[in-house]
Amino acid sequence: PPPLPLPRVRFFAFADLGTHSADDSQQHWDAPASLNTTNAMLADLDAGAVEPGFMLHIGDISYAVGHASQWDQFHAQIEPIARRVPWMVGIGNHERDWPGSGSSRGVDDSGGECGVPYLLRFPMPVPAPASPVLPPPATPPLAGDTPWYSFNHGPVHVAMISTEHRPEDQLGWLTTDLAMVNRNATPWVVVAGHRPFYVSSTDPDPVNGDQAVASILREAFEDLLYAAEVDLVLSGHHHSYQRSCSLYRGACAADGAWAGPIYAVVGMAGFQNTPNVERPQPAIFKTVDCSHYGYGRVTADGSSLVFEYVRSDDRAVHDSFTLQKINGTTHIVKGG
Repeated sequence: PPPLPLPRVRFFAFADLGTHSADDSQQHWDAPASLNTTNAMLADLDAGAVEPGFMLHIGDISYAVGHASQWDQFHAQIEPIARRVPWMVGIGNHERDWPGSGSSRGVDDSGGECGVPYLLRFPMPVPAPASPVLPPPATPPLAGDTPWYSFNHGPVHVAMISTEHRPEDQLGWLTTDLAMVNRNATPWVVVAGHRPFYVSSTDPDPVNGDQAVASILREAFEDLLYAAEVDLVLSGHHHSYQRSCSLYRGACAADGAWAGPIYAVVGMAGFQNTPNVERPQPAIFKTVDCSHYGYGRVTADGSSLVFEYVRSDDRAVHDSFTLQKINGTTHIVKGG
């Protein structure tokens, strides 16, 4: 008999959520919009014809930064969703970064957590310390401090990297991981990491700023993402929604053609918007929204992948694009 068609699956993708108490009680680094977003996602989950297979939260989780009670509040806030749908996470600067702790950025953004509450509260399927398949990192990190992993869900393969660790410590793992993907079984490949590869931002910091780190990430990973035919790269950190064209090394393809991954910043989940976008916008960006909150909704089957930006204030779709696989090659059929 002919093979069965690949299942249709859905997941939500976002970053930089934060926490807000339903009774408006005061807390460290309050993010009122975060509760609106989790409520919108819960309503979407209840109404959707296809229940999401997982949530993909790409760093800056609760913004507890050393306040343990805020982690507890965060878990209470996401419980109505997380008890039904796996909550997959990536590590961000507000979970990991601390001077002298092994993070690649010498800043104090985690409040001294150094990734410990994150790793204990969200155990992800990270590689074993001594895998017989995957090559060892360039320099052995601290025990357990390897928060990069991958998984398959239906026709989608997701690889989560850490932008808070040295690229060379995970490049061998990612190279092997992407090479092992069976594109017949999982035709769509998504790579996610907290800090963006491409971003509209005027952050002037020459060491840890948005553009400085984006340049480091592109130098380390972009050729691999292109060679492995990654379809979509998701990130956050800049608290906005941004979507690029299909591009490679800063150059867009012609409309409808494919030049490399589409890069989407989905850092608009709930923590205060970041207004420092470039004006006019760089030509590589199809859409930039730094004034609203929401989440990404991805629906995929064996032949198409639809990405939608859903705002949490009106719960309507404000940007979308559709990719299609034709003879194993990705084409943009809408929103290119």
